[in-house]
Amino acid sequence: MDDLPKVNLLDPREVPPEVRTRRRKRRWAALSVISGLALWQGISGGLGSVAPNETVDAFSPLALISRVGQIMVKAEKSLVGEGDDRVNILLLGMGGAGHNGPYLTDTIILSSIKPSTNRAALLSIPRDLLVDIPGYGWRKINNANAFAEADKPGSGGDAARRAVEGAFGVPVPYFVRVDFAGFRKLIDDLGGVSINVERSFSDSYFPTNDDLTQTVRFDAGLQTMDGQRALIYARSRHGSNGEGSDFARARRQQKVLLALRDKMLSAGTLTNPRKIKSIIDALSKHVATNIDFREIIRLVDLARELDSDKIVHRVLDDAPGGPLVATNYDGAFVLQPSDGTGEILKSIARSILDTRAIAGQEETPRLEIQNGTSIEGLAYRTSLTLRERGYQVVAYGNAARRDYQRSVVYDLTSGAKKKELKILADLLDAEAAATIPDWLSVSNSVRPDFLIILGKSQDSSSE
Repeated sequence: MDDLPKVNLLDPREVPPEVRTRRRKRRWAALSVISGLALWQGISGGLGSVAPNETVDAFSPLALISRVGQIMVKAEKSLVGEGDDRVNILLLGMGGAGHNGPYLTDTIILSSIKPSTNRAALLSIPRDLLVDIPGYGWRKINNANAFAEADKPGSGGDAARRAVEGAFGVPVPYFVRVDFAGFRKLIDDLGGVSINVERSFSDSYFPTNDDLTQTVRFDAGLQTMDGQRALIYARSRHGSNGEGSDFARARRQQKVLLALRDKMLSAGTLTNPRKIKSIIDALSKHVATNIDFREIIRLVDLARELDSDKIVHRVLDDAPGGPLVATNYDGAFVLQPSDGTGEILKSIARSILDTRAIAGQEETPRLEIQNGTSIEGLAYRTSLTLRERGYQVVAYGNAARRDYQRSVVYDLTSGAKKKELKILADLLDAEAAATIPDWLSVSNSVRPDFLIILGKSQDSSSE
């Protein structure tokens, strides 16, 4: 130790240039991921609020300077869940001052990362899902944050986290909660985000700030949106052309979420001090999280390694044969697990990042499953089985015809995955078809590799 050179760490002139460069890049990267987390939930929330005082203080300039100093002398901190190869973060959005039900979380997304495979998943949870909220009984899940905030300001994020843990049976150690005012500023500071609008739609009931409504429209195609435009796109819930439900809105939110992630991790953002400063200024008023600053450094590494093409997108809905059913509970509209026990939700949460490879495959195929029988729930049950085997199920539902006797696997890759087609057909004891009939449609915006129409024989083979 006596042979080591003496360096005054408080004097930047005494630090070798290459060390200063590494530290500078590490510092900007860490601050960028904090901003990314805020952005992630800013688009999800739909409504805004100011974070609790204790969390605002944690992100104040003085606190940030102090923590940046810690980063210079301390190593990154492993995230809870890395030992089990599964890191879960709950993303929340709530109303805030000036809105009815200011602390209701209208949007809830469970984000999961699997470090060993560089994969991630986004699971959108509907606000009307009926769950057992500790201390309050069976209520809509969007009440968890509000109840806790009313009893103890600043505790809402943790209460929502625990409610999701109970309903989905997976550990959720982290939460992030951000309002939409900060989201708009952050997007603008980044120069906007590029969004590919899958289909044109209009919404004649989009709310204005004076409690009136306005008409908003979006044309199909790739476009750059500023903060306000991106927020409207993520919040709209009365759109035409199939975009008029909370479930459609959740899918759009995930699309914006990934666009933000790509922009935040771009080289220009990570290395631009002016952008980072603006982002931190916005965060000081609009974010609440329990993620330790040193843990964020580790998130930088994970976020950089994630494979954007292999991110799993899932929106829980009440489609026929799906995981949820709409019902009435104590006079209110709610959504409940279709199996009556909740095990169906836990199965989804457990298996959403299951990437066990199928023998001989280089890439996991994307599947759309349609029920060609009158057997309720067959498409959904089959989707669970195939997910457990490592397939990506991008959509499931009922087929236009319900009289299929034998299952059929239609190849939508123009013969590019013949080996995978054979494996899948053998697995389902199904007929393999090289082309799709003109009358048969694919419902999902993400084009699958194979379309599966289930026949009656599938029900007996899956028992």
